[in-house]
Amino acid sequence: MTSLQKILWSEGLFLTPHHFQQWDRYHEDLLNFRFRSMNAFLWGAEELKFNEEALENGAFEVLRCRAILPDGSTVDVPGVDAPPPARNFTEFFAPSSERMDVFLTIPVMRVGTASVTAGKGSDFLARYVPHTSTVPDENTGENPQQVTLAAKNLRLLFGEEPLDNHSVLKIAEVRRTTEGNLVLDENYIPPALSLSASRPLIDIVRRLFEILAAKSSTLSEQRRQKGLGVADFTTSDVANFWLLHTVNSYLPVTMHFHHVQRIHPEQVYLAMARLAGELMTFVTEGHPSELPKYIHTDLTRTFTELDRRLRVLLETVIPTRCVPIPLERTKESHYAGRILDERLPATAEFFLAVYAKMPEAQLIERVPRKSKIASMDTINYLLGQGLPGVLLRPVPVPPGPIPARMGFKYFRLEKLGTYWDTIAASRTICIYFPAEFPELRLELYAVKD
Repeated sequence: MTSLQKILWSEGLFLTPHHFQQWDRYHEDLLNFRFRSMNAFLWGAEELKFNEEALENGAFEVLRCRAILPDGSTVDVPGVDAPPPARNFTEFFAPSSERMDVFLTIPVMRVGTASVTAGKGSDFLARYVPHTSTVPDENTGENPQQVTLAAKNLRLLFGEEPLDNHSVLKIAEVRRTTEGNLVLDENYIPPALSLSASRPLIDIVRRLFEILAAKSSTLSEQRRQKGLGVADFTTSDVANFWLLHTVNSYLPVTMHFHHVQRIHPEQVYLAMARLAGELMTFVTEGHPSELPKYIHTDLTRTFTELDRRLRVLLETVIPTRCVPIPLERTKESHYAGRILDERLPATAEFFLAVYAKMPEAQLIERVPRKSKIASMDTINYLLGQGLPGVLLRPVPVPPGPIPARMGFKYFRLEKLGTYWDTIAASRTICIYFPAEFPELRLELYAVKD
């Protein structure tokens, strides 16, 4: 289809719908061609929200979606576009499968094929559905007339369903819990136009900002004051000078990412990769060429691995008193983490930060009573036997090295008993919270003596 060729307008031309269709195609494809020439990653999700109650009943429903599909199609549900019809996905989730992909799709334009539905059956792959809207005259605001518009024929496809002849955006993964329930994989990061499309991406940037702020404070305390507010570094302080220079250079960048969030993931990746490469100057193991590559269609792996490498580098090069221990939701109500530093179980105090949408007094009272903490290997036995596990004690304010956050309450882990011994020996920890804690968020910290 000659979509990138202009109509040759001339006097006396006999106009047909073909002329205006080619006119539309030319301008749409010209814009897409120019955007793709500037950046190959100008597609993905900007905002996503799903009906999680429907998910519990085996149906997938999109409540909100702002995105650009790979072919340049824009999606704005429910502002402009009707949401794709909700679908039951249980028949597509094989009993032996642990997870299933969910795709938002629209049929592509095909030469010689009708692009608008015309009563040819539900399986007819038309790109548009006719939609009549009443539109007034823009000049007068009066004289409303009915105009037939081309509404996008958005559809949801699951798992191994054929994706041929569709422009496709993978928007979610559904996973099966050990109890057999089907839930959204909260760790999945879709191809995105901005951080705002993904809670895991937002959390990675926030955590990096907090770590850099703590490292900057640690290194700043080691500076000597020359006078008149100017720091003084001796020849023996050269390494600390360059470390502080590196950290302070990236601190305002990550702060900007954290506060704005309308930032493309590739920009975040480049900043994180540069920081990791500069920190590798100070270690003997690893090389910048080994850092994960940016893969727009697999941002989960890209950012999970880069975040892990960066946190290890920061703790190796600039050890601090407060060590965040990332927790991953491994199954329904289970949050697991690994203690990478073998010295921490013996030399550090452990604190759990908890946020849930409930009254403060209720949260402080319920957390020690309802939660269970043990190693990854023993948590299921502990739950099966109804045993208490490692005890939690509320603390009025977090220790100084821990970044205090609005709405979070803090609890100290009692390093006593058999279940703590198994955590120390395996350097793994698993925290169980029942479903009665709405909008639960957990953060675990080790504070060195």
